[in-house]
Amino acid sequence: MDEVTLKALPWETKEWLAQAIAGMVLADGTVAPEEVGFLQDAIRCLIEPHKIQEFVTMVKERKAPKIEFLRTNQENAFELYTHVVSICIADDKLTKSEADYMRMIGGKLGFDPDLCTGVVNWANDVVQANRRRKELRSMALRTELHYKEA
Repeated sequence: MDEVTLKALPWETKEWLAQAIAGMVLADGTVAPEEVGFLQDAIRCLIEPHKIQEFVTMVKERKAPKIEFLRTNQENAFELYTHVVSICIADDKLTKSEADYMRMIGGKLGFDPDLCTGVVNWANDVVQANRRRKELRSMALRTELHYKEA
């Protein structure tokens, strides 16, 4: 989610997003290096200094936040949903606990279980595509280049 879009969100939505990001990062029990930047983004969503301190403490203690329902329009809900999902696949892994968390977040945004399953399947496809790209890159880096005139 870009900075302009983030700034335009109501503070309640920003706070919800920060909590959802923290929960997603903590869903698999580890904080991957690729996920740290997302935690920093989440902190920028918080306005009140005491909320920032609570957030940092929660992450350090690896306590998942309680996520409430967020009532918003479908477009915002989908953008928030896919943003949170993108965090979990940043490390090119998708655990069962992360998939379960994705489904829960989708439900908290008002989406039905079929759509949530579709989003989980899409996330899994992205992970697989990213892994394949890394494999191909590795092959390309080991390949001797040949140039022939056509």
